[in-house]
Amino acid sequence: MIFRRGNYNNTFLRAFAGWIAPVRPLLVLIFATLLLCPAGGLRASTRFRAAFADELTPLYPDSKIEDVALPEPVVLDVARGTVAGVHILLRGLPAMSRVSVEISGGKPWLSTNLRVYQLLDVPVEINSGLHSRTEKWDGEHNPYVIRRAPFRVFEVMRPLNSPVVTGDSVIALALEANVPQNVRPGKYDVRITMREGKRRVVKRLTVRVHSAVVPPIGKNTMCYTCWFSEKNMLWGTKDTLWGPEYWKVLDRWAAMMAKGRQNTFRLTLALDTNRAGEIVMNAERMKKTISIFERHGFYYVEGGPFLSAKGNHLVTRGGYAVQSPKGTAQIVETLDLLHKFIAGEHLEGRWFQHIQDEPGQNLDSDYVFVARLIHEKLPGVRVLEAGDNRDLAGAIDIWCPTDDEYQNHRDFYTERQKNGDECWVYTCLTPTGPWINRLLDMERLRPVYIGWGAALYGTTGFLHWGLNQYYADPFKQSVVDHPDAPHTNNQLPAGDPFILYPGPGEPWPSVRFEAMRIGLEDRELLRQLEKKNPALCGEVIASVFRAYDNYDKDVSAYRNAKLRMLEALDTR
Repeated sequence: MIFRRGNYNNTFLRAFAGWIAPVRPLLVLIFATLLLCPAGGLRASTRFRAAFADELTPLYPDSKIEDVALPEPVVLDVARGTVAGVHILLRGLPAMSRVSVEISGGKPWLSTNLRVYQLLDVPVEINSGLHSRTEKWDGEHNPYVIRRAPFRVFEVMRPLNSPVVTGDSVIALALEANVPQNVRPGKYDVRITMREGKRRVVKRLTVRVHSAVVPPIGKNTMCYTCWFSEKNMLWGTKDTLWGPEYWKVLDRWAAMMAKGRQNTFRLTLALDTNRAGEIVMNAERMKKTISIFERHGFYYVEGGPFLSAKGNHLVTRGGYAVQSPKGTAQIVETLDLLHKFIAGEHLEGRWFQHIQDEPGQNLDSDYVFVARLIHEKLPGVRVLEAGDNRDLAGAIDIWCPTDDEYQNHRDFYTERQKNGDECWVYTCLTPTGPWINRLLDMERLRPVYIGWGAALYGTTGFLHWGLNQYYADPFKQSVVDHPDAPHTNNQLPAGDPFILYPGPGEPWPSVRFEAMRIGLEDRELLRQLEKKNPALCGEVIASVFRAYDNYDKDVSAYRNAKLRMLEALDTR
């Protein structure tokens, strides 16, 4: 059909113009939108951006890309036998969109070992206190926090096995790759492609592997223990404690603890009393627990405390004062059972024994009495205790004060080290303020510097009480009441009771957990540098870490110090 110019066309146009007049503003808006939108329609008009961020830089749901983005090209300097890690912040995503992540390029060891996690944010309801616990306890403003509470921070690392379904316009990812001990030093490139609908962002990353090797956990690596709750490993499941499924779950938790470079674990002593009042032991349950941890490289065993405090006395499971005839008899029974077990499992030299956690000075006489029995009945077993009771010299073999108490009384602990004792440090509800700890409102560098403090002071271990001590849903609440003082100002600071999260049948790591691992890897590297060049090792440490309350908070300064260490270990 041929359309001619003339009255028909003019009549049509006039009719069309009359019809369009009422909706002209809407059509102009639609037309303008189509012109501005790229191919793909209205949904594709929302573009998203992505940037690499250092894994030690805290990320928040309101973090801006320009504030956290690493300068490109991004190069991760790592030793062999460690983990290369980096975070990615994505913004500008449509709500409820699906984001997929693809890994390509690089050598097979890198692309196949690269794991992707989605970072989940958790709340910080109250800031940690200036001196202890929270500001609610102290009643003082703590200026040494990363942000004023309440706030949310990206913390939990959920393994990503499928596209992310976004609930907001911002998500954060974590990438990690195990670096084999035998990989050839050099540069390895990898490409990360993130897709949302028809949009994609491509980021390139270089992993520069240095020649130094961090050894696997074991007898000669720095002692690290984080006390766990057996029942909380089953959090959110219907499995029963000590049931068939429990042992499978324990195996997964032990594997994660080993990833964090934990080589020491606290063993709950399966002790009870029978009807005759005799002490009995479930040796098979203890053996099974030990075998699982040994399979993952753990070397040292902490026998859990077997006494409790009652007033000014230590008492046995039967409630008898330890220096009473019946109490002493029960302690001897217990130690005889332990000696038989330790000897039968060939654990001499690997077993540390707790008596009573954080013993007060009112218990000195009882504590010394029991320690003498342990030294007599358990040859090769050392007494380890968290606390700062310096009146127990001669009873304790491995001292474990909080890091501020160690620093404030360093002369005492140095003298104990000269006398053959070991010194660890620990953190708990304290120290807070400027001191090293691993709470949610502290810099991620602080857990890293635990390893650097060990290198500076010659301490040989670190202890923390809270691997998974949940008193509330950790995804929803980070500050909880002290279990012994509910509904008071005595609260556990944000993140203090836990550093792993309960995933479905397995633990999920946290960014604080990974920071702790990095510091323990650094401890092994600093030990190597100290043997090679003690003066340079001292310079590297002092460039970022001077004391437990005097350290550099700049992540780039830490990275420069670490690079200097790695390059020094590259040279023969």
